[in-house]
Amino acid sequence: MKRFLVNFLCACVPSKKIRHRIKDYFSISKGKNEKTALIDDGFMPILGVLSMGDQQLLQEYFLTHNMPEKINILKAGLDETSQKNIDRYLFRMLLLPDNKISANYKINKIFFESLKTEEEKECTRKFIQEYLQYKKDIVLFKEEYNVDTFYFHHGLRFQSKELKKYIAGKDFIDAGAYVGDSALILNKYYAPSHIWSFEISEHNRKTYQQVAKLNNLPENKYTLVPMGVSDTKKTIYIDDSGHQGTTTLLSGGTKCELTDLDSFVEENNLKVGFIKSDVEGSGLEALKGMKKTIRKDKPVLCLAIYHNLREFFDTKPMLEEIVGGEYKMIITQLHSFLEYQVEIVIFAYPKELDSAK
Repeated sequence: MKRFLVNFLCACVPSKKIRHRIKDYFSISKGKNEKTALIDDGFMPILGVLSMGDQQLLQEYFLTHNMPEKINILKAGLDETSQKNIDRYLFRMLLLPDNKISANYKINKIFFESLKTEEEKECTRKFIQEYLQYKKDIVLFKEEYNVDTFYFHHGLRFQSKELKKYIAGKDFIDAGAYVGDSALILNKYYAPSHIWSFEISEHNRKTYQQVAKLNNLPENKYTLVPMGVSDTKKTIYIDDSGHQGTTTLLSGGTKCELTDLDSFVEENNLKVGFIKSDVEGSGLEALKGMKKTIRKDKPVLCLAIYHNLREFFDTKPMLEEIVGGEYKMIITQLHSFLEYQVEIVIFAYPKELDSAK
């Protein structure tokens, strides 16, 4: 399998120099007890790097699906930058082993650094420069000042004044609220009428309340909803790990209520301006449950698509069915560090906001 994937990658790369680098610098260690050249300081473990989760593995998916067709559908109608982001992400994913055996893999540090773009390096530098200010402005119980939240503001930070004005004074949906870091950033910079934070983990909800009080988030500015978002109302049982990746996809002993956003928005008479959905692999179900809201309110969207391959390939086609040609869609990376799971999202907004510039 490894030989096949390396040969495939090389066949996709026109540069002879880069093909040699792929073959020379990427290797594996065959076991924890076996002595290999990879144990020296020139190599690093890659457990968890660019992980897509355990549900499906890209290498297996590549062999069992029509990848060229799926990639073409995903790229259709996107700008050049979004298409390059897709190519780069898939290229990197195919370089790496699947999660079942990645604990035994190591990658050459020089080659690893060479995979980073200049934009990623610059983002890293800027994030480090701003990091102390994040800690000063917002106090968290865990040292989890995530780049997608604190630097990119879930895609909002570097958008136009027109877009920011468009969402101000409206209801914000924070689906996958974790410990309230997103709510604090959104309230601080984007003037929402109210933030509706959906979080399935009781452990995380307790921390959210503590973080909100510690940072003086006004109680009239947010509601912490003890539910998850899906395509319909239902009750499931989850494994409430209290981790950032707590998901509805892992069953356990904790009761969890789910709702579709359309019902919730109607029942609470909301006017939605922004939806951030990062629900640890259940993004497609969440999107199915917000069709009416998107068509009615035309909110700006930030939809995570990196948790599994269904999310990655199928979210954009589904969103296109919902909005037709009325939305501008961008596939972008809300993370600067290749060492961690890269936050690939669809950022989408009504095209009329472009014409207002």
